[in-house]
Amino acid sequence: MTYPRIVVTGLGLVTPLGNDVGSSWGRLIEGGCGIRPIAEHPDPRVPVHVAGECLDFDPERLTEKKKLREGGRFIHLALDAADQASVHAGLDEGARDGAAVIVGVGMGSLRHLEDATRTLDARGPRRVSVYLVPAMVGNLAAGQVAIHLGCHGPNMSTTSACTSGAQAIGEAMWMLRTGRADVAIAGGVESAIDATAFAGFSQMRALSKEETPERASRPYDRERNGFVVGEAAGALVLETYEHARARGAEILAELVGYATQTDAHHIASPDPNGLGLERAITHTLRDAGLDASAIGYVNGHATSTPAGDATEAMVLAKLLPGVAVSSTKGATGHALGGAGAIEAAFSVLALRHGALPPTLHLEDPDPACAGLDMIRGESRRAQVEHVLTISSGFGGSNAGLIFKRA
Repeated sequence: MTYPRIVVTGLGLVTPLGNDVGSSWGRLIEGGCGIRPIAEHPDPRVPVHVAGECLDFDPERLTEKKKLREGGRFIHLALDAADQASVHAGLDEGARDGAAVIVGVGMGSLRHLEDATRTLDARGPRRVSVYLVPAMVGNLAAGQVAIHLGCHGPNMSTTSACTSGAQAIGEAMWMLRTGRADVAIAGGVESAIDATAFAGFSQMRALSKEETPERASRPYDRERNGFVVGEAAGALVLETYEHARARGAEILAELVGYATQTDAHHIASPDPNGLGLERAITHTLRDAGLDASAIGYVNGHATSTPAGDATEAMVLAKLLPGVAVSSTKGATGHALGGAGAIEAAFSVLALRHGALPPTLHLEDPDPACAGLDMIRGESRRAQVEHVLTISSGFGGSNAGLIFKRA
C-alpha cells in the first residue's frame, strides 16, 4: 500500500536551554548547558542537586493568571510549545479546526498530587481543589492544546514513560497516513522537578548525585552515574504533503519512518542484548524504505545511566557502524515524556541547518562506543540526508523516528 508523504511544517520548544526554538537550538549548537543547581529544591532530604529547569518560562504568556490553577506546569509548557509550532506553521483557523492533537506525557503533575494529599490529611476532602484532576492527569495537555487552538480532530495522550513523546509523533504520522486527519500537532512534555519524582527515581538509583552540572549528565561517558531530571516541551506540526503544498506551507523536513517495539524483559532495565531497540531501529528503517547506510546522524536516547547507554551504543554499533552519534541530554537533562519530542525537533533542525549537536561532558567514551563516530565537545557542520532519533523507556518500550532533509 502506498501512503501519503508526511512533512513537518512547524516546530515549538520550551527547554532548559531557552523558551523557543531559536534560543534552544542556538545554545545547543554553541555548546550551552541548561543543567544548573536546583533553584528551589522540593525536598533537600533527597540527595539530588542539579536539574534541567525552564527557569525563565512564563506561563502567563498564554494563560491569564486566574486560570493558571486549571493546569499543572506540564500543561502550560505543552501549550506554549504547541502555540509556537502552530504559529511557525502558519496554521489558520480552518487548518486547525480538523487537526489532531497527540501529546506524550510520562507522569503528569505529581506536585498537584503531593499538595492534594497534604491538604486531604490536614484539612479534609472538602478542601481539595476542584481543579486537582484536570490539573494533574496527563491527557489534559492535549486537551488544553485543543481548547487553546480550536482543534476538533482526534485528541489523545501517549503514556509510555520516556518513549511517550516519540510515540506521539509516530502515531500522529500514522493518523495522517491513514486519512483520519490532514494536520496533526504532536509532541511531548514533562515537568517533574518534584519531591516524589526525585525520591522515587533516587530510590531506584537512577539519578546522578553529582553536585556540579559538568559532572552530572554525561551520556555515553565511562564515568556516568545516573540521569539528571529535566523539564521540557516539544511540538511538531505534521501534515500530508498535499495539504501542506495546497496551503503554501514551508516544509521543514519529511517524516519518513517510525516504529515502536518492546524488550519484554524488565520493568526498568533494558534487555542486555538490546533486542527491543534493535527491532525498533530495524523496523523504522524498513518503514522508511532505507538501508542503514542512509542514516547520516543519530540523536541518541542515552540518558547517562550505566546500563542504558552501553546497550544503546552496542545496538547502534551493530546496526549502523561508524554513524555519527550524539545525545543532547548532556545539555538538557532527561525530560522523560518530553525527551523524544524535543529530540525530534533537534533532529529536524540538524537537517535544516547542517549542524549536528554535541554530547556535552563526554570525555572518556564507554568501550561500547568504539564502533561509532561520537560527536564530542563541539557541534559539527555536516549536511546529512536522513536523521534517526531513538527513545527508550521503562517497561522496555523503544521507538525510532527518521526524518529526511526537505
